[in-house]
Amino acid sequence: MHDSLLVLASAWVGIFLQTYIFKRITDQAQLRELKTETDGYMKKMKEARKSGDLELMTKHTDKVNDLSMKKMNLTFQPQMMSSLPLMALFVWMKNRFSALVLNLPFPIPYPQMSFSNPIGFKTQLGWLGWYFLCSMVAGHVARKTLKVEI
Repeated sequence: MHDSLLVLASAWVGIFLQTYIFKRITDQAQLRELKTETDGYMKKMKEARKSGDLELMTKHTDKVNDLSMKKMNLTFQPQMMSSLPLMALFVWMKNRFSALVLNLPFPIPYPQMSFSNPIGFKTQLGWLGWYFLCSMVAGHVARKTLKVEI
């Protein structure tokens, strides 16, 4: 199998495994409830901002921040635990694909450490860049397919 396809398959399998583990060890019902509650307060916050009521807007902002902190407390440890298989996958991939260079048919922007030219363009990716691109798509599909709240 071509190395770039193996990285693609590894990204999809790793991300689906991570997402499945995360779903199994979190209280998805509570996360959905927190999301619904947060969405309600966000809507109230926007209405208060439009009406010019800063005190009410601040009250709703504080409530949104409290709910976000609660959500973070519920998801932090499960996210770390579900990332363990990915860490093992990264070690294997680094050893297996360190020489992989993928030529892209189009340039992609990337940040540079330069004040005069902060955005550059690349037409090649190593294994980690290719994994990152594949995992962004795989993560979105995995969360939608497995109906996972994060």
